[in-house]
Amino acid sequence: PDPAANLSACKNGWPACERSLLTQMELTAVTLAEHARNLSICRSGLSSCDQSQLTEPEAIALAVAAYDRNVSNCKAGFNPCDQSRLTRSEAREVAVAQHQRQLSNCKDDIGPCDPSTFTQLEVGDVARAQRERTVANCKDGRGRCDYSELTRPEARE
Repeated sequence: PDPAANLSACKNGWPACERSLLTQMELTAVTLAEHARNLSICRSGLSSCDQSQLTEPEAIALAVAAYDRNVSNCKAGFNPCDQSRLTRSEAREVAVAQHQRQLSNCKDDIGPCDPSTFTQLEVGDVARAQRERTVANCKDGRGRCDYSELTRPEARE
């Protein structure tokens, strides 16, 4: 095989690689490429990651990144989210974020709405937002419109 093509195949981890044909310098370059490829796989969170091949600083950085990604996922309501890995403070922040998301969902009529955890003020805000949306829908002829929910002056507009 062409030495340049073989080196390329080895650096890319392709089956056509014949390591026995590489020089010592090329073997070093291939080893570095393999390490970089594994590190990239680990950073992506793929199961094919070989953590035993990471340096200690790389393993620590990956653990910190995975922890931060979990916290971020939990706050944003994304999966995967392992709430058991959160600190008490982070768990409180996640609960507040979930509550705010639920409140926004109810106000904006996006997805399921469970107002059971809302304060009276929040329940009022949701009802006001829903009413404003109904009036706007009826005026604009878009979305759901229930004329029975309008006042007489609103229905005439």
